[in-house]
Amino acid sequence: MSSNMFTHISKYISLGAKTGGLAALLLAATLDGTSVLAQQQDQQQVPVAQPVSYVSTDPDDRLQELEQTVAQQQASLQAQQVQVQKLVEQLQIAGGSATGGAADASAAAPDAPKGYVVGSDRAMAGAYGPGGPVFSTKNGDFKFHPRGLVQADIIAPGPPGALGGINNLQTQDAFTFRRLRLGADGTMYDNIDYVFEVDLAFALQNVDPGNSAAPATGLRSVGNAAGASGQGGNTINVIQPTTIFMTFKEIPVLGNIRVGNQQDWISFEHIESARFLDFMERSPIMDAFFGPNNNGYIPGVSFFRTTENQRANIQMGAYHNSVYDSGYTYDIGSGAWIGGGRGTWCPYYDEASNGRYMVHTAMGAEYRTFNSQLAAGQDGDNVRVRSRGVLRQTSSTLDLNYVDTGNFYARSQTCLCPEFVWQHGPLLVQAEYAYSNFGGAATSKGGKSLGNVAFNGGYVEVLYFLTGENRQYNRQSGVFDRVVPFQNAFSTRTGQFGWGAWQPGWRVDWLDLNSGNPGQIGVHGGQELDNTFGINWFLNSNARFQMNYVLTHVDNAAQVAQAAGGVANAALAGSRPIGNGYLQSVGIRMDFNW
Repeated sequence: MSSNMFTHISKYISLGAKTGGLAALLLAATLDGTSVLAQQQDQQQVPVAQPVSYVSTDPDDRLQELEQTVAQQQASLQAQQVQVQKLVEQLQIAGGSATGGAADASAAAPDAPKGYVVGSDRAMAGAYGPGGPVFSTKNGDFKFHPRGLVQADIIAPGPPGALGGINNLQTQDAFTFRRLRLGADGTMYDNIDYVFEVDLAFALQNVDPGNSAAPATGLRSVGNAAGASGQGGNTINVIQPTTIFMTFKEIPVLGNIRVGNQQDWISFEHIESARFLDFMERSPIMDAFFGPNNNGYIPGVSFFRTTENQRANIQMGAYHNSVYDSGYTYDIGSGAWIGGGRGTWCPYYDEASNGRYMVHTAMGAEYRTFNSQLAAGQDGDNVRVRSRGVLRQTSSTLDLNYVDTGNFYARSQTCLCPEFVWQHGPLLVQAEYAYSNFGGAATSKGGKSLGNVAFNGGYVEVLYFLTGENRQYNRQSGVFDRVVPFQNAFSTRTGQFGWGAWQPGWRVDWLDLNSGNPGQIGVHGGQELDNTFGINWFLNSNARFQMNYVLTHVDNAAQVAQAAGGVANAALAGSRPIGNGYLQSVGIRMDFNW
């Protein structure tokens, strides 16, 4: 082989190193006389030059031909590189990557690193959302949300008319903080949620205003037929716990377990937060059956689980029975327990609109036992069923009771509460019915039997958003959540203005606390029928004004004597207006919460 041949070989070995081995393959094809070049070109789908019409035996001529072929291949390779570069630019414009999808996926989802330790990242960042400020770690292992609720009311009761048993205090205008709550909620170590909240506006009468010498049992209040006078005793404000619990999430079979002071799982409006109520007060069935003396919060353990399609819930719990005790979260008594729960089902839920169109149904049930080891100051009674006015203008122990059974004794209580909600865009229809039966009822422990004592009540309400919003349904708890207006109400120096959200509504409710035939021994707590007309103005997701007008009809007869020639049971006299007539009241509330 000539020295010129070796020169060309060295040249193409160097060229092959630069062009990915293409020249080396060409050289190998030349030396062994095979068609490796054609095979390589077919695999890479690279255009090749037209073959020559003859094959020269001169090495110099052959190498010259190969040099021409390599030049053509280099030109094709450069053209392909230009096309690849254009595709890369197009992918980058579209948000893609030509260098590896895995790296981009990792950058787009940094919150899900593989194999990270829960709680290892504790750096928190904050943002202000519809519910107020929320601080969270990147992975959500820790969250902290400071919370608060301010509800300031102006209440103007109307004249009592022909009804008797109402004192001067209960017909006067008043300003009061209905609720003044501070607290926090959040998440710790990914699977534990917590809530801590106290009420600073709980006003309490620490002695019986009707009889300063009587023990402060809490079962009695001012305004009985004897006519107790005004602000008797001492009214004080106490710090009262409300929701204080931990929730352990993602528990096998049970779903979620909640431990602490909580709302027991019965009644839609009872479970729904006071921040999101449609009217200034819940209906009378709350006062009578689901939160009479414990403010609706009760110590216990419960679990709740949502189906995979989020159409149904099962919620059950066991609690210490403090419903008719007067200590709110403080409670003492042996054998006083509550067991029960609630099942919900949405036969229709429009997924596309996130529940703007939906139907909710539910059934709640509880069985309660009462303390039978009564203290001497309790006079042998452990139950009192009553309903205060739909608008409250004084402390909880001084509010006028529209209907009231007075005090009696019972061994057990059974409660049933079916629910129905229909939402069609801005239109909302909601209804509940409550039935309660007391077992072993008597005038006092060991006293005269009262027979089968059964009460009932309920409500139907209709509301409509004039501005088009709808209620947001919480599919885990099965109640409504915060209203977020389409447009906030605001006015600035630039002249911008928004209407906020406007929602008028009407509710009719009733409560029947009469049990037993008229004129016979039984419980005759009276009957109440309320019509509430209201309007809600939501300035934004954290503030609103409410105005309610309530027209109430009561029909209350006096209790009958226990026995022929005997005296009526003083405890069963209750503390309510006597007669058949109407009561009116107007209320305005400023409400802001976060």
